[in-house]
Amino acid sequence: MLKHRACSIEELMLGMCDITAEACEEIASVLVCNKKLKLLSLVENPLRNEGMLMLCDALKRPVCVLETLPLMCCCLTSVACDHISQVLLCSKSLSLLDLQSNFLEDDAVTSLCEATEVPKLPHQAVNLSAVLACNEKLKILRLGSNDIQDVGVKQLCEALKHPDCKVEHLGLDMWQLTTAYCEALASAFTVCTSLKRLNLHWISLNHDGVVVLCEALNHLDCALQQLGLDKSVFDKEIQMLLTAMEEKNPHLTISHLL
Repeated sequence: MLKHRACSIEELMLGMCDITAEACEEIASVLVCNKKLKLLSLVENPLRNEGMLMLCDALKRPVCVLETLPLMCCCLTSVACDHISQVLLCSKSLSLLDLQSNFLEDDAVTSLCEATEVPKLPHQAVNLSAVLACNEKLKILRLGSNDIQDVGVKQLCEALKHPDCKVEHLGLDMWQLTTAYCEALASAFTVCTSLKRLNLHWISLNHDGVVVLCEALNHLDCALQQLGLDKSVFDKEIQMLLTAMEEKNPHLTISHLL
């Protein structure tokens, strides 16, 4: 039915349908035939790396018009990111990729850096900056609930600083951020003029880390409009500091309800 030329379905939600790698070959064939399907949700299905490989083969095809692909809780590891990196370089339509709550670690971010071809940057070392720069459609990137630490944070921050990065919404829920990496992140969102929303839900930040972020929020070049952070978990001093930031910047909202 989805392959029929008269099919006009634009959004297909298949979360928690017990879809495995074996079924991904059939789903991939739909992606290269259906010119209307813009959103495909496969959350909480055990696709694993084998299923992701088949989906990525279709997502790289110029005929694929998919824009939104939520893949939370799909049992993906860094191996899947080898294929996803190629999609980020090739796809002209994909604008939202959600990889929350998988088994990604620092190696996964490194894998995203190892694409074999970067058309716009032929003479530069391929890294995550190049991946984000070459995919101008990618506006929303969610990497929450993955065990990404020092190396991953460093590479992501460098990617955000790339002048061609177009990411507008970044989700880092439940990451382990030290004060040092709060500084790297703060530096990034004073440079990345496209970044409008940053989710830091369920992240334990110490006093110094919050102060660093607030100093960046007060920077003239910071374009951030929404910061996902639960003010109630901090002491009174930090709560007052965050509230003062909102009062000083009317365009800024700090809330765990974002």
